[in-house]
Formats: sequence, structure tokens, C-alpha cells
Amino acid sequence: MVKLKGLNFLFQNQNFRQVVLKNSFWLLTAELVSRGFKFILIMYTARILGAYQYGQFAFLLNLAALLIILAEFGLPLLVTREFSKERENKQTVFDALLGLKLALSFLLLLIIGFLSLFLNQFELKITLLVLGFYLIIDNFSQMFVGYFRSQQKMQHEAMVRITGICLTVVFGFFVLYYRPSIQNLSFAYALGAFLALILAGLIYRFFYQSFRLKIDLTIWKEFIRLAWPLVLISAFLSLYQYSDSVMLGLFHLIKDNGFYNAAYKILDLAVLPIALITSVFFPIISSLNPQKNEENKKQLNYVFSRYFAYSLGLMVFITLSVFFLAPLIIFVVYGVAYQPSLLALQILLLANIAIYLSWPFNNLLIAFNYQKQQMTISSIGALINIILNLILIPKFSLYGAALATAFTYFLVGLMSYLMAKSKLKFILDKKLILKSSAIGFILALFVMTLGFFIYSYT
Repeated sequence: MVKLKGLNFLFQNQNFRQVVLKNSFWLLTAELVSRGFKFILIMYTARILGAYQYGQFAFLLNLAALLIILAEFGLPLLVTREFSKERENKQTVFDALLGLKLALSFLLLLIIGFLSLFLNQFELKITLLVLGFYLIIDNFSQMFVGYFRSQQKMQHEAMVRITGICLTVVFGFFVLYYRPSIQNLSFAYALGAFLALILAGLIYRFFYQSFRLKIDLTIWKEFIRLAWPLVLISAFLSLYQYSDSVMLGLFHLIKDNGFYNAAYKILDLAVLPIALITSVFFPIISSLNPQKNEENKKQLNYVFSRYFAYSLGLMVFITLSVFFLAPLIIFVVYGVAYQPSLLALQILLLANIAIYLSWPFNNLLIAFNYQKQQMTISSIGALINIILNLILIPKFSLYGAALATAFTYFLVGLMSYLMAKSKLKFILDKKLILKSSAIGFILALFVMTLGFFIYSYT
């Protein structure tokens, strides 16, 4: 009976509190498993292929990721937002959106195919096409995931994400062990994503309703109109997330690109805690509009102070720990061949500081519908990042890219803080902030001391 109740708690929606806890559990599990397994695959890839081939793979993957916004078009997020409301003909609308997704994906494949003509090796051409196909397939899965979220069924999202990453890791390890090449690795990525898409479609078919691709220009126009602000924000964010790696490749600094991406993947893992606590605080903050009444304003200050304080404490702990243990981390994760990644990682930790400090303010703006202001901030950040990359990469290679990334995140963070302060006039609890920072510092000292002894005896 106890086991049955436990299963019901994790798989059935019963009441508001239980749904929040259930969905948080599944989102946390999916995020930890997917990021953790993906990092393990990247670590193995970097070791097996070496910095040059890994740099080639990262360049092509980031180039495709930079273009995927043309096919993504903000549709998964819109599916979640619009289908959580009362809406007629949901099945018809979803089928039409799948048709729109197919049309946009076909356009993207044509663009990627055209760009592949400029690559000088056949293997690179095939790899770019396959990676583009992989991202398109994965984005189709996100359409179903968006629907699962709208129905508060995050257990179905977790099933798709965990299955997809596990299959990708298995296929990736297999090809890297028996026939290591960037082309074979790209097929492993695509196959894992394809099987995850089949699972997502089957879950949708058996737990919700049937589906088919449909052309409906009226629905297409409606959602394109709704999507354009999200598309612009995503495009700007993608620019300063992927443009550094793409530019390193365009400047023919392929091996340096491998070193840079090796360091950047550790940064991706370092920001996971802020993403997780944001998933907890964001729904609460969204419900506390300070303009509604004075009680909401007090509650917002209380909740947001804790959100920011926890972010600050985590930032102090993670940044200090990783900075001082960076030589050990690079050696253990990638091996002595990736020594040039060390300084890049330490520079990128400046970006880690900016991310942890700015993320609460970014989400505060989004929570209270200041998307246009956030879009302006993102566009300025993207422009500055491209200019800095063009100036710094030719002179300082991967370290220039790291400096450009760090400066961009600090600039965006500062603008987000000033915008949030002017619009919402929040008050932070300074004592709580100091306490959280002190705890983060003490924990970092403990980890650094432990790391020092481990490093001394290895």
C-alpha cells in the first residue's frame, strides 16, 4: 500500500502542492541525469578524439545550434503557455504547429546544406548535416515536451530526456571505442535523438491523443505573431552563447576551439545549481505581483532576498572552489593534453560570477512581463559580444573568447539589475546576503583544503 501511494505521488496529479513537488522532482532528476551524462560523454569525447578533432566537432555543433532558432522559433514554449490555458481545438492547433515545425526544419536543412558547401572536407560536410538533423529531431521532441509541461506531466518529459541522453551516451561510447571519428559521433547523437522522438510521440499518442502533421496558414500566422519576441530573445542569447566557438572555428583556430569548449563545458556544469534553484523560486516569484498590494510587495522582497542570497552563496562557493582546483579538475577530467584549457576556465569563472549574480534579476523581469526590456538587454549583449570576439580572438585566441564571454555576461547582468531595480524597486536583506556569502566562503575553504591534500598525494 505504501509503495502504491508513493507511485501515485510521483505519477498522478492529485492536488496543487503534490503537483508542484512531483514536477520539481522529475525536472530535477531529468536535469541532473541529462547534464551529468552529457558531461561524461563530452569528457570521453575530448580524451579520445583529442583537442583538434574535438574542436572540429564543437565548431560544427555550435554552428548548427546557432541556426536552430530558425526551426525552434519559440514554438515549444508557446505550446506550454497556450495549451495550459482553456483553448478550443487543441489537437488541431498542435497538429498545425507540427506542420509549421516541419516547414521551418526543411528551411533550416537547406541553409545548413548550403553552408556545408563551404567546408573543405567531405567528413565535415556530412557531420554538419547530421548534427543539423540531430538538433531538428531534438527540437521536434521539445514540441511534445512542451505539451507535457502544459498538462503538468513532467514525468513524461523526464522519461523522454533521460531516455534520449542515455541512448546517446551508449551510442557515443560505442562509436568512440570502436570507430572514433566526428562523423560517427554525429550519427550517435542523431540516433539517440531519433529514438527519444519516437518515445515522445508514443507517450503523446497513448496518454493524450493522436496526432498528424497539418497545414493551416491561419494558425501558422497566429503563432508566428506570438513567437517573434521570443525568437529575437533566443537569437540574441544564442549569439553570445555560441558565437565565440563559431568564430574560433572561422578564424581556423580549431585546436584552440577544442581547448575552449573543454573549459566551457565545466562552466555549463558550474551553473547547474542556479538553474535548479531558479526552477523552485520562479513560480513563487511570478505569483507575487508587487503592484497588486502591499502584502505582495513584502512577500516578494522576502522571497527574492532568499533567492538572491542563495545564488550569491553558491556563486562564492563554486567560483572559489573551481578557480583554485582548476589544475586538478582539468587534469582529472581531460588529461594533461588539455593544459591550455586551464587559464580559459579560470577566465570563464568571471562569467560564472556574472551569471549567478544576474540570473535572479533576469528572471524577475521575465516573471513580471518585462520581456521587451529583456530583449533590448539581450540584443545589446549579443552585439557587444560579437564585436569583442572580432577584436580579441585574433589577438588572444581562446583566452580572448573567454574574456569576451565574461565581459558580456557582466554587462548583461548589470543592465538587468538596473532595469529590475527601476521597474520593481525591490529591497534585499543585507544580513541574509552576508550570511550566505560567509557560508559559501567557509565551504569553499573546506573543499580547497581537501583538494590540496588530494593533489599533494597524487
